[in-house]
Amino acid sequence: MKKRSRGFTLIELLVVIAIIAILIALLLPAVQQAREAARRTQCKNNLKQWGLALHNYHDTFLTFPMGAMGLDALANVRPQGNNFGWHVRVLPYLEQTALYANFNFNAFYNATTPTNNQILREQSFDALFCPSAPTRNRQPDTVAEGYTLHYYGVAGAKDAVETTRKFAMQNNTFPRPNFDSDHGQVAVTGILYRNSRVGIRDITDGTTNTLMVGEISAAPTPGRSNGHRAWHQGANLETAGTAMYSCKNVRWGMGQVGWTGGNLNFLFNDQRFGSNHTGGAQFLLGDGAVKFISQNIDFNLYQSLATRDGGEVVSEF
Repeated sequence: MKKRSRGFTLIELLVVIAIIAILIALLLPAVQQAREAARRTQCKNNLKQWGLALHNYHDTFLTFPMGAMGLDALANVRPQGNNFGWHVRVLPYLEQTALYANFNFNAFYNATTPTNNQILREQSFDALFCPSAPTRNRQPDTVAEGYTLHYYGVAGAKDAVETTRKFAMQNNTFPRPNFDSDHGQVAVTGILYRNSRVGIRDITDGTTNTLMVGEISAAPTPGRSNGHRAWHQGANLETAGTAMYSCKNVRWGMGQVGWTGGNLNFLFNDQRFGSNHTGGAQFLLGDGAVKFISQNIDFNLYQSLATRDGGEVVSEF
């Protein structure tokens, strides 16, 4: 008589399923960590691309581009500017010559004639975005208004007592200060800031010890996603609120939560650098190197790194 084979009992089947579930639970964090490591590497490569573009621009013009153009026609000192950010200026050095050619530099960033600069906010490319960031669209309310960006110029350090550092004294021919309680003033101690014209010769603290570009790519605070603007914007006119869109002050420590506008401790120009990477954010230094900096960095050291000519002695970071 042929003996019948015995199948799994219900208990045995449940045990097998439980073992498989445990193995998946153990494996999933490792998979997620591997994916995040890949995204962090891509983010680092993006910053390296921006660094090469900025240095190639410097090789051509012997200065880095204006971090955030915000010139004023009303002062009868300079012609009206087009108010683009530094990202637009370096597009030809980022293999984006065709996109660059579409901009009309004789018109404002939001002009619709004769060339539609405004519609170019709908154009994008991967180097604008950190792969770990949750969103790429600028969504101040419910309607997407073009693409934002995740890499911002470091305008410089800003003290708690705002009058103790040199703010917005652009140069000897245009000395009007920009004191604006609504947006948080404009630091000018860094490399890329409003109307800046900084060359390597001006970075006396050393290019290896000076931050030039950093991440602001953390998840937006609910209801506060309008901390970001379209990627091609620079800054407002001097008489229009002095808001910087493509650069930010170092006023607060890094954060893993996006802009919390409306709170006076987090004014628009003081939006914190930070990312969705665990433990900190990536920064481009003045020499073109990219470094991941812990969000727990000593704040005085962090501000020292944000200045180009403060004369601070910088230790390992």
